[in-house]
Amino acid sequence: MYEYELAGDHYAMGRQNAVLVEAVEGSPGPLTQEQLRFAGECEDAVREHAPWLLEEIRGVAEAGIYDPGFARALPLTLFADPGCSVVAVSGEHTLGGRPLFGRNYDFLASFDRYSSLYRTHPEGRLAHIGCSDHWVGRHDGLNEAGLAIGHSGPPTRHQHPGFVFTLAIRAVLDTCRTVSEAAAFLGRIPHLQNTAFLVADASGDIAAVDASPDKVVTTKFTDGFGFLANQYVSEGMAAYAPADLPGNRHRARNFATWFRKHSAVGMEDVQQVLGDPVHGVCNCGDGETEDPVVTLWSWTAALGEPSIHLAKGTPDRTPYEPAVP
Repeated sequence: MYEYELAGDHYAMGRQNAVLVEAVEGSPGPLTQEQLRFAGECEDAVREHAPWLLEEIRGVAEAGIYDPGFARALPLTLFADPGCSVVAVSGEHTLGGRPLFGRNYDFLASFDRYSSLYRTHPEGRLAHIGCSDHWVGRHDGLNEAGLAIGHSGPPTRHQHPGFVFTLAIRAVLDTCRTVSEAAAFLGRIPHLQNTAFLVADASGDIAAVDASPDKVVTTKFTDGFGFLANQYVSEGMAAYAPADLPGNRHRARNFATWFRKHSAVGMEDVQQVLGDPVHGVCNCGDGETEDPVVTLWSWTAALGEPSIHLAKGTPDRTPYEPAVP
């Protein structure tokens, strides 16, 4: 896993990022006119709600390293579905009294060459630490206010110009201090595709924001325990989810069983359920495909503390180590 540190205004961070990842990213194939048109429509949505992110994208594009169309379209669209596991436990159920957050990112094993940890210090915005496999957007993160966020979600039924999930997460990390602020932002922006976001803050507030291009529903976890396993939490969103991904129910059962077994949850307990392929939610690959979907990284955090504990690979065989902002 690569590690990058970015600081300054958003345009400057974009140029920094382009230089840093130059040796890592491969040369892209040509984009179609339809892909470029769709990216432009998504750009209009981002301009209305988080225009500073477009400055960072512009910084990448104008660094002269990548094709400008590709540099713009990649972070605005991705053209991929989210599929991961996220869990949060409020302080009333933890050993140390702080809320705990855990996150597995699952994708094709071949994408491990893009896995990156970002320490981001944007001028005039909230600093945060989080992971990604491309520039500007984040798949997850923890900001200096103690707000953590990660995504999961069902496959997409259709796409509509709006925020791709990684830019939505980046905007939340940049600007939101509480679950309520994050849910309000995610509730008012247009969404490109189906995504479920889990957000938790240092006060112990936990919520799932189920989003689709057609509807957004926020569910608060009043019992202090929430998780995502590639399904919407709200029953009212079932009509917007076209299919159930393999293993979703298994992961959901394992999360629920794991929580019931603990009178108080510690950091190591969260890491255990994230790293267990049988009784937890680790995706280790079935070995039957050339490029299986696996857990590429995993991290845990005690909200209210600045650092995360990161496994820079599949957590069943990669240790969790502290990563400070």
